[in-house]
Amino acid sequence: MNFHPNLTYFCDRLSAFGTNYFRLEVQNQTSAKAGQQIIVDLPDNSLLHLASLKILCTAKTDGTNSGGRLCPINNLAERVEVSCGGTILSQGSNFTNVLLDAMVKMGQRECSTLQGHPEMVREKAYDTTDVNALATTASEDYSAFPFPNFTIDTFLGFIDSASPKILDTSLIPSLRVTVFLAPNSVLSSTGHTELNASASAMTGSTITGGQTIVFPAITAANGFGVTASTNPALTFYQLGQIHATIEACSLSDETYDQMVAAMMSNQGFLEIPYKVYHSFQETHTGTSRWTVSSSSIDRVWTTWRAADYNTTGVPVAVSGYLKTPCLAIDGTTAGDAYAPVNIGIGDYDRGVMGTSKEKYQSKFFDYPAPSSDTDLVNQTMSQQLQMNSAYFPNYDCKYGDVLAVTRNSLPMPMGYGKDPMTMDQYLKNYCIQCYRFNLPGSEQARLLSGIDSRQSNLQGIVKTTGHSGNPVLNIFVECTSVLRCGVGRAISTIE
Repeated sequence: MNFHPNLTYFCDRLSAFGTNYFRLEVQNQTSAKAGQQIIVDLPDNSLLHLASLKILCTAKTDGTNSGGRLCPINNLAERVEVSCGGTILSQGSNFTNVLLDAMVKMGQRECSTLQGHPEMVREKAYDTTDVNALATTASEDYSAFPFPNFTIDTFLGFIDSASPKILDTSLIPSLRVTVFLAPNSVLSSTGHTELNASASAMTGSTITGGQTIVFPAITAANGFGVTASTNPALTFYQLGQIHATIEACSLSDETYDQMVAAMMSNQGFLEIPYKVYHSFQETHTGTSRWTVSSSSIDRVWTTWRAADYNTTGVPVAVSGYLKTPCLAIDGTTAGDAYAPVNIGIGDYDRGVMGTSKEKYQSKFFDYPAPSSDTDLVNQTMSQQLQMNSAYFPNYDCKYGDVLAVTRNSLPMPMGYGKDPMTMDQYLKNYCIQCYRFNLPGSEQARLLSGIDSRQSNLQGIVKTTGHSGNPVLNIFVECTSVLRCGVGRAISTIE
């Protein structure tokens, strides 16, 4: 007799399981700058928890009078390559950091507040109160930390998605992870640390009333996110104290070995599915093309960026958050030394949608809708995919429909682990789209159900109407590949 699993009680015990963490030294150097590589060899003959891989480091920005500001630390990794015995399993794609940042903003990944530097620093570092407040063109610097306080811990591709999550490296040749660092243009550069000017600019005027209160001189020509530094092109970053850690498991129970041996005997190989991302970028003129040959095209992601995204510039203030001056007086009696404190004012009502705080991002990771209509009430732009002769969706979509399709296409519900997003913010700072082509939840079941384009000569096109300004369009095609492990550590890949 078979019983429904919800009506049964059971407890299985796995004996002789152990776990420990190991420090892995990088192969080239313990410090690195933009454009350089960080190479880590993973342990052989081990049960590795791949998702636990972390590259630890300190970080700093520098440059003469550059006012350098860091982006999230994970975004410093532009491309991640994974090789197995010299065979490339996951080549990684250019602008992987853009896709990762888009996933974070759509609530599909998280950036650690402890070691990820998710928010841009204006004046006072939130990582520690022991770092002096920044002034004018001073740069962000954590290189003096006695230990690595940041981590690169999300590696889109094989490391992030291989299933099972605990990989037996005795079945395959040696694994090597190579991280290609992003250019310096992912940083921001500022010449001022005050909040931006309001419509009615403030000057250094004074008020007398028991004490003289001197207001800061904030004009339309300065402010954080407004004033460029004198040398933005000289802004650079450097990582130090670099090393990696990973969790390795041990299992003395013979059940695992017997299971692997039985599967090898029956099939002749084991299959490990993992994600592969193909990247395309071009200046969009109404149609942008892409083509991928894969056994399973799962999703297509698109992100929009300004034409000058690759030039280091001032921080971009996210719409709705605090950005203009609003002064409060620090002092309770006439004998106190009154001092104005800039508490700021936002675009929305206070306390609404969690926007009663400051929020900035690098223009490298800013995604404004490429519309000729800057006002939401006049937004008429539409977007649609075409694959050979088929359209997806099968009607011309304005951005309300596109966003609804995106929300239904994400692996997890939108908004998980991040601040709420308004339509205003979506169009001005987070214009990201996702189109799903596989069965919902199929990744968790290790099922390949996306589009098989290996024999169809698939031609993909992103089509828009109402765009303007020569926007840059990044297209990411998310696919599932399979690593086959055979006898004697023989491997092959199915794209």
